[in-house]
Amino acid sequence: MDSQHQDEISTTPANGKKRNHLSNFTIDEDVKLCESWRTIGEDGIVGMGQTSGNYWQRITNEFKLCNPGTPRTLESIKAHWQMINKSVSKFVGYMAQVENNRRSGTTIQDMVSQNFKMSRGRVFYQEKEGSVFAYEHCYLILKDTSKWHRSMETKTKPKASSKKIHGEGSTNVNDSQTPICLDEHVNASTMTTNPTNDLTRPDGVKKQKERKRR
Repeated sequence: MDSQHQDEISTTPANGKKRNHLSNFTIDEDVKLCESWRTIGEDGIVGMGQTSGNYWQRITNEFKLCNPGTPRTLESIKAHWQMINKSVSKFVGYMAQVENNRRSGTTIQDMVSQNFKMSRGRVFYQEKEGSVFAYEHCYLILKDTSKWHRSMETKTKPKASSKKIHGEGSTNVNDSQTPICLDEHVNASTMTTNPTNDLTRPDGVKKQKERKRR
């Protein structure tokens, strides 16, 4: 069994010795987790001003509020979300392949049909992954989430091209925007940028004026 799909629960049998067993996340818990991620992730008030730890603690608190049943730890909730995120992302990718691989006899109406794309996406997923797509209920929630759409756009962007900078040598400059981080809520001012940009960044207007005064 996949350890990321389970959580450890402490029980005390008749002999008095504690033992742990694993309990699967239910479909209802999957739904509550995705809804909690959406609620906290799209909260414009807290926005980028929270650390990763605070971000996932808020998601955990929201999840427990909506799901007071089986106890889940922050670590298991985060790990399970990462598994859902990975699986749904792959499914979305296979649905995109459906649009790019029109079969003979398939009409344009079929290609734009959401049901058709999902049906073929399931087939592609099973063929490529060797297992049935188990998180359609999560996809139906995430597909209408603006943050999810932004993350998928980031994932599907082509890799940054390499540009040669004239001078003593050459270096690569990343043309792509900073990717959205789904699992880490970090203040934008603290995010690391491409270090090569600092090597080639021209002096600002203020520095240029100071140089002229000397």
